[in-house]
Amino acid sequence: VGSASMAADAELIAALVDVMGALGVARYQVRINHRKILQSLLLYAGIDPSRAHDVFRVLDKREKQGKEAVRLELTVGRTDKSGDKIPGLGLASSSVDRIEGFLSPLVGTELVLQAPVPGPGQHDVFRYRQPAR
Repeated sequence: VGSASMAADAELIAALVDVMGALGVARYQVRINHRKILQSLLLYAGIDPSRAHDVFRVLDKREKQGKEAVRLELTVGRTDKSGDKIPGLGLASSSVDRIEGFLSPLVGTELVLQAPVPGPGQHDVFRYRQPAR
């Protein structure tokens, strides 16, 4: 049961998108939480995989704390509403830019599976591209 390939996951997502279109649903959001994608995100952003736990702990705060608070916590740190200092992880702004770009909603995009991605330590990964107009 199941498949080791991410192609099966991509097919399920594509089927969901087809169903939503057939039902006439114009606005919806597909959220993907997949360990290989998250690990690939670290590599894409130039972050050492040993920092995964800390980075993902901060990223989990996006909805509650907001994008700017998370950006500060990933980089230089911030002061929360109570006045407490929250230390930053010291990530480079360029790394955080890549994370933010990856996590931005893929509005009007086509999800494409490219596998495998060549390179040491890299996995199958979802990529996206703008559809032809």
